[in-house]
Order: sequence, then C-alpha cells, then structure tokens
Amino acid sequence: MNPRLIKQRILVIGNDARGVQALQCALEANGTEASYAFISCGHTYAMGRLVENFVPHVIIFHLHEAGRDLIEILRELPTDNVAPFIFVSEHADDSTIKAAISFTENEGFSVAAVIDSFDDASELVSTQQRAIAESDKSIEEELKHAIQNGQIIPYYQPIVEARSGRVLGIEALARWEHPSDGTRTPAQFLPMTERLGLMDDLTVKMAEQVVTDQRDFRDTGFELVASLNVAPSMLRSATNAINLRATFRQEKLLDAFAFELTETEPIVQSRPLSENLAEIRLSGFGLYLDDFGTGHSSLSALLDTPFSELKIDRRFVSNMVEDQNSAVIVDGAIKIAQAMERRTCAEGVETDGALDRLNDMHCDHVQGFLFSKPLRKDGFTQWMKGRSVVPKENRH
Repeated sequence: MNPRLIKQRILVIGNDARGVQALQCALEANGTEASYAFISCGHTYAMGRLVENFVPHVIIFHLHEAGRDLIEILRELPTDNVAPFIFVSEHADDSTIKAAISFTENEGFSVAAVIDSFDDASELVSTQQRAIAESDKSIEEELKHAIQNGQIIPYYQPIVEARSGRVLGIEALARWEHPSDGTRTPAQFLPMTERLGLMDDLTVKMAEQVVTDQRDFRDTGFELVASLNVAPSMLRSATNAINLRATFRQEKLLDAFAFELTETEPIVQSRPLSENLAEIRLSGFGLYLDDFGTGHSSLSALLDTPFSELKIDRRFVSNMVEDQNSAVIVDGAIKIAQAMERRTCAEGVETDGALDRLNDMHCDHVQGFLFSKPLRKDGFTQWMKGRSVVPKENRH
C-alpha cells in the first residue's frame, strides 16, 4: 500500500516569478501537491516567524537574487526543525556557491542540493514528498503512542501580577519526555503533530493532565488559574468544545481554567466557533488571545472574540527596551485592551528593564524567564514554596 502523500509546503526566497511558475507547473504535471510562501529580496525581517508558522518542508533559495540576504536569514531562523535548503545557482559563480554552502552548514542548517534553475527543483521536491510520507508512517505511530501513554506532559510557567510580583496563574506548555532522546521542545514535535492531524488528541490529553495537576496544586494550597493552548479549529467543533468543558467541569472549578487561542492559524469566525467561544466564557472559563501581534492575529479578532485577556507576543516584549518601535507596539496593544476593559499579559519578560517599562505602561500581568522557565509539576511546586499567590477571583 502506498504511503499517504502530504501536501508539500515550499518556501521560496527570491524574485524569480517566472521560475516559480515553472516549478508550480512541473509539480502539478507529476501529481505533487504543494502550497507556497514567498519572501522577496530585502524583506527577510519576518523570516523566523514565517518559518515557525508555515513550517516548510523545503526552502528554495535563489543565490544570485537573494544571496546578500543569506546571513541575515540564517540568523533569523531557529535551528530546531528547519527544512533543508535547495540553492538555485543560476547566474551565481562557483565561489559564491561554495561560500553559501559553507556558511549555511556552519550555522547548523542543511543543504539538500544545488540546482541550475527552478526547472530542476520539481523532481527533488517530489522525491522528498515520497520520503516524508514514508517517514511519517513510523513517526505517526510514535507520536500516537507518546500522546496516549503520557509521554507528552505539561510544563508550567508562572503568570505574575506585574506590580506586586504575586503569582496569579500558570500556562501549561507541552514537552515530550522521549524515552531515548530526552526532553523534546514544542518546536521539535508540534509541527509534526499538526501535520498528522493529532493536535486535538494531544490537547485533550493535556487537558486531562492539567485537571489532575490542578487538583494537586489546590491540595498544596495553590489556587491558580491554569491556561491551556487550544487551536481555533478545534473549537469550531461542538463535540470538541463539549468534551473540553466536560474535562474541566469534573473539578467544579471552571474559573480555575482558561483557554489560550493560538495564532498559528486564522481565527476565522463562523457560527459554530462564535457559539462555542460564547459558551466557554459564559461557563466561567477565561479566554486569552495568545501571541497577539504575530502569526495570524488581527484586529478583527478583538471584535469577534469574547476574550478576557490579551497576551502580547514575546517578539515585541523582548526588544522593547532597545527598540522604540517594539515599545510603541506593546504600549498600543495595552491601551487597546484597556479601552476595551480587558486585561493584558506580556510574554517573554526577561529583564528588570522590560518589567519596569511594562509597569509604566500599566500592563496587568507578565510571564517570562525573569521569573521562571517552564517547569515540571514537581519543580513548579518547589518553586512556588515561599511565593505569594493571588486569589483566583482576581484573575478572570
């Protein structure tokens, strides 16, 4: 039986529209499905975020057109789970090609091939598609086993009241405790989980573990609001929404939990999604807009979503002390939320300077390595001892 072929995601860097069109035609002719993202020369500042959200299988890079951007691009990219490069060498000399390969590999990235033109890329992409499909068969079984057997567990990062430093809540972040590879970060397995259609299963298992851990936290004397990341697509299903609410309802403390709507996909409003989000809020859950300002976030989500808290993405927060434009964006997001009578939380707070600026802006809550990295349940319990916890009614 042939493996299930997945739709290839191809990121093209360069300005050769004719070459891309030829590639598209060639792939369609040999039956390879593909979706595309493009970055033109001189517009590489969004590279890291685009790769994180689009998760390409291959990056096709035109050396002659975009070679001068290569250093900046590689420094924007995370090294975890980044697709291999295919260099198009058309009009580039041998020394440029060798320098590009050497620099790319020295930075920790792989070069799958060097080709003369886009015309030569179609067979490489098709071959890779078949190889990925074969590999996915075994990875899918490993992921299913990990989800069902509790290898992927929540790590907890505290959410703190900005002015007082009191711990208000926790965000549950997935970590895969692999039996042979050690702890895997989300970047190492979540894109594959999404690609294989296993995110709903993982979210349900995470929710079950968070409920159990919350029971233990309360027995220890910690009354915290625990938030869990949920994709908007999951909440478009009434069955999924009901099952999630039922998982938390068993504890009879719905106001001790919140859902964080992720920005890895658009929050496309529909009647089922609107109804499910309304029921979530009316049931007492918190609803946070996560990573605001990046990904697929938009101002329309502020109007269409009954959110209780706006979480400002770390990309702006971590740069706000040195970069005035980032500070303006953070301040603007806080002012919008305040005018709408919603709370704000700044993610990625790593320095006292950033915390001071956020207090000047009257940001409500903060989260980041300045306070703690994400911790296992037992590690978080130890960290909490001696800390001050705010009553849960002040959180929602």
